[in-house]
Amino acid sequence: MASSEALSKLLSNGSFNEHLVTRLLDVWPLAALIITSSDDQFRILYHSESVGKCLNLTASQLSEVHYLHEVCEGLTKTVLDTCLESVRRKGSCAHVIGLGHSNKTHHVMIALSHLTPDLIAHIFIPVIGRTQVSLIDAADDDSPVFMSPFVSQSIFEQISEGLFLLDLSASQQLVVRWMNPIAERYMDLTNKQAYRRTLQELMPIEFQAQWAHYEQEFVQSGASYRFTASLVLRDQQRYFDITLTHIKDLQDKLLFVVGLARDVTKVTIIEEERTRKAQEFRTLIENSPDMIIRYDKQARRLYVNQAYLQITGLSSEECIGRTPLDIDNVGNQAERLTAFIKNVATSAVSGSIVMHFQAVDEKIHYFEMHAVPEFDGAGNVTSVLVIGRDITERYESQNRLFTSEQAFRTLVENSPDAIARYDPEGRRVFVNKALVELLGKSAEELVGKSPLEDNLGGDDSRGLYNGILRVAATKNRETLSICLNTKHFGKRYLDLILTPEFDRSGDINNILVVSRDITAHKEIEEQLYRSEQTYRTLVENSPDIICRYDCDRRLIYANPSLAKLVGKPVSELLGISPATARQRMVEHGRLHVSPQSKVDEALFEVLKTGRNLSLETKILRQDGALVTALVRFVAEYDRDGELVSVLAVARDISDIHEYRQQVNRLSYYDVLTGLPNRTHFNDKVNDVLTQAGEQSYRVGLMMIDLDQFKNINDSLGHGSGDYLLSKMAERLLDKTGDGDIVARLGGDEFAILMPDNPSRDIVRHKGQSILDVIREPLLVNDREISVTASIGACIYPDDCVCPSDFVSSADSALFHAKDSGRNTLCFYHSGLTIQVRERLELENDLRRALARNEMQLFFQPQIHLHSGEVIGAEALIRWQHSERGLISPDRFIHIAEENGFIVELGEWIMRQACMTALQLNRDRSNPLVISVNLSPRQFADPEISAMVLQALSDTGCHPHWIELEITEGILMDRRYDVMKSLQDLKEPGISIAIDDFGTGYSSLGYLTRFPIDTLKIDQSFVSQMLESQQSAVLIRTIISMASSLSMHTIAEGVETSEQAYKLATMGCEQAQGFYYGRPMSITQFERYLQRQTNFKPIS
Repeated sequence: MASSEALSKLLSNGSFNEHLVTRLLDVWPLAALIITSSDDQFRILYHSESVGKCLNLTASQLSEVHYLHEVCEGLTKTVLDTCLESVRRKGSCAHVIGLGHSNKTHHVMIALSHLTPDLIAHIFIPVIGRTQVSLIDAADDDSPVFMSPFVSQSIFEQISEGLFLLDLSASQQLVVRWMNPIAERYMDLTNKQAYRRTLQELMPIEFQAQWAHYEQEFVQSGASYRFTASLVLRDQQRYFDITLTHIKDLQDKLLFVVGLARDVTKVTIIEEERTRKAQEFRTLIENSPDMIIRYDKQARRLYVNQAYLQITGLSSEECIGRTPLDIDNVGNQAERLTAFIKNVATSAVSGSIVMHFQAVDEKIHYFEMHAVPEFDGAGNVTSVLVIGRDITERYESQNRLFTSEQAFRTLVENSPDAIARYDPEGRRVFVNKALVELLGKSAEELVGKSPLEDNLGGDDSRGLYNGILRVAATKNRETLSICLNTKHFGKRYLDLILTPEFDRSGDINNILVVSRDITAHKEIEEQLYRSEQTYRTLVENSPDIICRYDCDRRLIYANPSLAKLVGKPVSELLGISPATARQRMVEHGRLHVSPQSKVDEALFEVLKTGRNLSLETKILRQDGALVTALVRFVAEYDRDGELVSVLAVARDISDIHEYRQQVNRLSYYDVLTGLPNRTHFNDKVNDVLTQAGEQSYRVGLMMIDLDQFKNINDSLGHGSGDYLLSKMAERLLDKTGDGDIVARLGGDEFAILMPDNPSRDIVRHKGQSILDVIREPLLVNDREISVTASIGACIYPDDCVCPSDFVSSADSALFHAKDSGRNTLCFYHSGLTIQVRERLELENDLRRALARNEMQLFFQPQIHLHSGEVIGAEALIRWQHSERGLISPDRFIHIAEENGFIVELGEWIMRQACMTALQLNRDRSNPLVISVNLSPRQFADPEISAMVLQALSDTGCHPHWIELEITEGILMDRRYDVMKSLQDLKEPGISIAIDDFGTGYSSLGYLTRFPIDTLKIDQSFVSQMLESQQSAVLIRTIISMASSLSMHTIAEGVETSEQAYKLATMGCEQAQGFYYGRPMSITQFERYLQRQTNFKPIS
């Protein structure tokens, strides 16, 4: 047994002061302790480590020693028995023994238990020289052997601590009996100076009160008392560990007090420093943002700092004593962390791992866990300290960096730009795919070489090489433009950016060169240059005025056209706004120039809104004339989308303006009379009625038609008709007031609007005066002509309260005036609306009649008076209306003439007549001739002859079977087109007849010029021939004239045998009328032909 635990166990039952014994032994480097049994065998139970050195024994010798007498030859049985007797009697004994040669040692035996002495302590102290023997003077006669002067001084002088032997005075103060040399040094006193003085008075003054307190505490406790005192000795702060111990005999009588003072200044300072550092370290780790955890070798937590608790959201109680596997705060990485900690503990080598887990903020955090093994004094691993640093940001940054690098590599490798990296000497260290393709060489051929070795660009390659070297020298970024002759792509233009790349020390590492192929851009620039040149040529030579204005509306560019127009050089015009230019014109007396500038206002609007616009304005020419110009304003923007200027293009549209005014006149005024036309008149009516409704006054309206004007046009020609219309317009203007509006609505239709609140009498009086003035004879082409007019009148709101019905109401009155015999004025009343509505309905139905197969041809027989034979028939149109029944021609032909439907209807009649002639003449030896009427409106169509000939061709009808009847009016104008059409019709064999001959304004000279075959004597003459000698003479004249011109004659309206006989005797060849047969359908006419024998010939 050789350990402090064994000694503690042996001393545990003794009353001897254990602290004193162990303290003494610990501080004696040359002393040795052996504890044996108390019998005479002295069996060794314990020995201190210093026994071998003290007693000159080797370790192997010491291991074989079991009994005390085996330690040295001087401890014979006799000596030991004597000593044992003394120990049993006095409790201790002491003597000197020899160890051989000159070495000697004190042997002190002490009973460790006075009541039942079963253990004896043997202390061996080497004999050394004395420095003093003052302890002898301090010894009592009854002191135990242990405390004999010789033994005690030998022991106490070896103690490295200050030792005081103290007595307790009657006043319960500690009095110095003796001090060892260390104590003398501490107190700076000798034993003689301190002898029999209280320890309190020897203390520094500032410590005396504190010492008195410690003494009182010691005396009152009756036991050992230990404390630490801080004293200033010889001007130095010193710390002492002081122990006061009562030394008593076996009867528990106080012998003396031992005071041990150990200078712990160095230890205290170290401890205070250690405590300070420990506190600082604890403060550091407790406030560290890093997680700090101490684990034992089984990975159980021994300590965690606040950062760990805050990050994990756990408490200390949840952590301490548990492994990562016990608490699931690191997820599936617990096993990895546990294994890592155990590996560090086993290998005693630091290590690091990176792990991640969800922290208390529910986000994934990444930590670098650095583990350090901790050792005890023997170098054994006792624990593992783990520092966990949150590297989430760094980890994510690294990920982003990795992603960025990957993206960069992907970008570089797939970039359309050619990219190369050069070292500072100008040699390539990297090329991307685009550069390989551009230069037509492999990466191996390019890497490691400079641009000079490519033989691609001559001076440009050297320029690139020199640029790389400059960037390497200056560390500044540069741009270059070069041209290379590539293998596959020919000449390519490149823009280069040379960027220096640095290492961590700031030195140039590489030069990155990014080359963009701008060949296409160059070509575009060239095209743009040519385009700009073309544009400039066009602009500079354009007849249009082209200007540019800045955001202050000042002129910043003008082409020569503006200078030419205004008669000033462009330099004098620049910097001036349109408003300023206009103001200068006014100041210089240009009074006819408006002071407001439309151009300036337009510029302001474009600059404000950014919208393009156009306007017409007047520009003052250098000769003082105003030019009408169309100006287009276009907003111009820079690359950032900011409006920076306005382009104005002005074109001289004076001719267009004049033309437009002319068009306006044509659109709103009648060309023939200069009066407002229907469109203009309707606008005026709307305006006047709106004002009348607001101001509550009357408006009068007269609609005027010239009676039978169509006949005048047909007989005298359109030239005469136009002259007549213009003269009638002048007469109307003469008979109207200043406020009245006279308009020509078309043809022979006029209108007069009276907005000045007229009464019915005023309207009637004015209408009557118009009828009178129109009736006045008019000389036309040396021929006096008289016409009449029909007037329909209406007063708003007396006759018509609805403005939309105002004009139609006057029209209804006009129709009524016509139906009332013409040459009259009629006012509107409600009943007229029905008549007009019926006429409109009839007109609408007329347009659908052909599609509905409602039109039919009736045939009236024509007879040869001398033979009595039926020689033909006149085709007469009839309308078999689905609701109105059979409608005679006099009810709808004039409507068809007015609305132009007569052309379509005439073509239908012609075809039907041709098919009928073909049907009737299929088996006849003497063919019948079908007569067809052509109206003037039809004959005005230049395609009339083509229509007739096409009908003959389509139906297969022979031209000799058709006779065309026309009126005299068609021939009276002596027009070439009429002559041409008649000749075209006459040439294939069609006969031409003049219908109602003798009723018009005949000039018989036309009969010799036109290819006429037959003259038809009007029924008005035939009906009166037996009663009127004048009619008979007229008929005889017509017959005689026709005979002289080799023309045939046919009389219309023969109703009696007397009339037939009279006509025959006059020489008339043919006749038709009710006497021979009324108009009949084709079926009836065929039956008529079948049953009819020849009429009685008249000879």
